[in-house]
Amino acid sequence: MPVELMSQWYVWILFGLLAGFASSLLGIGGGVVLMPLLVMVAGFDQNHARGTALGYMVGTCLVGALAYHMTEKVDLSLWVILLITAGGIVGAVGGWAVGHRISLIWLKRIFALLMVYAAVQMFWSTLGRAGASEGSGPPMQKAVSEEVR
Repeated sequence: MPVELMSQWYVWILFGLLAGFASSLLGIGGGVVLMPLLVMVAGFDQNHARGTALGYMVGTCLVGALAYHMTEKVDLSLWVILLITAGGIVGAVGGWAVGHRISLIWLKRIFALLMVYAAVQMFWSTLGRAGASEGSGPPMQKAVSEEVR
């Protein structure tokens, strides 16, 4: 990593502001923004960037979830959060174990393809739905919402 960037603390705060804003606004965990910034701008290698982004997300995801829960419009299901977290913990250990066996070039390619796929899917799913109501979501989302009430 470039030494001159390390000494400029405001750059790291700016990275955090961008990732935190995107995380809370879009529910993306911030890593989607932070990973490219750390690799392309700060010069981190893929492993250093992954570890840094994962560590950053602990606090921001918790604060973002609590902020949404405190609004009247969002009813979070603690049971669903706990189950997803349990799976996420096991998945994180598995991802770490596999990630150390894959070359950094392939990890970058996989990440880039995933971002492109997600972007294309999101774009196509919005075509022709400009006036769709906010309550129209996937069946699983409706079932969880009804179960919580």
